[in-house]
Amino acid sequence: LEDAAIRIPRDSAGFREMGRALLDRREPSRAAQALRRAVAIDPADAEALRLLGRARQALRRDGEAREHYLAALRLEPEDGETLQALGEIALRAGDAGGAREWFARRLRVAADLPGARLQLAFAWLDAGLPADALATAREGIAESGPEPRLKLGEGLALQELRRFEEAAAAFAAVRPEAGDLWFAARASLAHVLSRAGRHAEAERALEEPLAARPRDPRLLTMRALVLDRAGRGKQAQSLLRRALSDLQQGGEGTALPHVAETLASILSRAGRPEDAVEVLRATLASRPGDPSLLYALGAAHERAGRVDAAVAQMRALLALDPEHADALNFIGYVYAEQGTRLEEAEELIRRALDLRPRSGHILDSLGWVRYRRGDFVAAVELLEKADALSGPDPTILDHLGDAYLALSRRAEAAAAWRRALGSLGEEDPADQVRLRSSLERKLGALPSAGAGPVAR
Repeated sequence: LEDAAIRIPRDSAGFREMGRALLDRREPSRAAQALRRAVAIDPADAEALRLLGRARQALRRDGEAREHYLAALRLEPEDGETLQALGEIALRAGDAGGAREWFARRLRVAADLPGARLQLAFAWLDAGLPADALATAREGIAESGPEPRLKLGEGLALQELRRFEEAAAAFAAVRPEAGDLWFAARASLAHVLSRAGRHAEAERALEEPLAARPRDPRLLTMRALVLDRAGRGKQAQSLLRRALSDLQQGGEGTALPHVAETLASILSRAGRPEDAVEVLRATLASRPGDPSLLYALGAAHERAGRVDAAVAQMRALLALDPEHADALNFIGYVYAEQGTRLEEAEELIRRALDLRPRSGHILDSLGWVRYRRGDFVAAVELLEKADALSGPDPTILDHLGDAYLALSRRAEAAAAWRRALGSLGEEDPADQVRLRSSLERKLGALPSAGAGPVAR
C-alpha cells in the first residue's frame, strides 16, 4: 500500500487504504498520518474523512473526529456510519439530547432497522446508560417483533440493570437458528442465571452450545465462571488450564488474554493470588505488552498484598498507554485508600474520568478522594452519582454511607450500609467477609457514632 500510494500520488485511494489497514492493526497514530494525506489529495473523499474520524476517536481526540465526520456528512448526508459516530461522540461529551438527534437520523436512513437499533443499544451501553439501551431495544422489538439481535440487546441492557431474571428470559428467546447470535446469547444466559443463583440451570444452558463448539474460549470461560460461582472452583481452574494449554499449542493467541485473566481472577477468589500472578506472567511471555494482561498482573499483585509492586506495574502500563483509564484510576484509588499523595491521586482519577466520564467506579474513586480530603459535600454528590450509574455495588455504598455519616445524615448512612450488605453476593469470599464485618460494625455503632468521619 505504501508503494502504491507513492506511485500514484494524485490518487487518494492508496493512502486511504493504508489508513484503513493501520486502523485494523490498531495503529491509529500512523493511520491518521496516511489518512491526512488522502484527504489532502482529495478533500471530497468521504470514506477517507470517515476513517480519519475513526483514527481521531481512537486517539481520544473527539473534537477533531467530530469535524472530520461532519465534513464526511456534508458529502454524504445519509450515511448511517457517520451519523452513528456523531451520536457516540455526543454521548461521550455528556450530550444525551444531541446523541438522540443523531441517532434518530441514523434510524431514518437505516436499510437494516433491527441492526441499526442494536448498534444504538450498544452505544447507550458503552455510555453507561442501560435504561436508554433497553428502551432502544424494546422500541425495535415493537417495530420488528422478537428479532434475535434485538432480544440480545434487550438482555444485555437488563443484565447491566441487574434485572437478571428478565435478562434470562430475553436471552432464552434467541433460538439456535440465529447462528452465532445464539452462541452469544447462551453464554449471556448462563451468566445471568448464575448471577441469580440458578447455577444448575446455568450449566444446562451451556451444554448444547459446548457440544457444538467444545473448544470455544468464550463458552469455556463462561462455564468456568459458572462452576466457580457454584462453589466448584477447582473444577473451574482445571478447565481453564486445559483451555490455556490448547490455545498455546494451537497458536490461537487472540483468546489467550481473556482465558488467562479469568483463570487469574478465579485463583485470586480462591485465596491463591501468587498462583494468579504466575499464570499472568507465563501468558505475558507469549503475549508481551498486552495491555489487558499487564493490568491484570498489577491487580493480581495488589491481591497478593504487594501494593508497591501493583502501582509500579500500573505505571509501567501507563508508560505504554498514558491514557489507560483503568490504570490511572487504580493508582489514584490506591493512594486514596492509603490516605497519601491525595493531590496526585485526584489528578490521576480526574484524568481517568475525562476518558470515561460515565464510569461509576471512577466516580467512586474521585468521591473517596474528596472524602479523604475532608470535602464531604462533594464526596456525597460524587458517590451518589456513582451509585446511580453502577447499581448496588457494596464498595460504593460503603463509601457513600461513610460520607453521609460525616455530614450527620445517619438515617441515609444506615440505608446505604444495609444496601451494601444486600449486594455482597458478587464479591470475592475474602472481600465478603471483610466488608460484612466492617458494615455490621458500623451499623452496630451507629446509634452512638459521632458526626465525624468513620474510622476505617
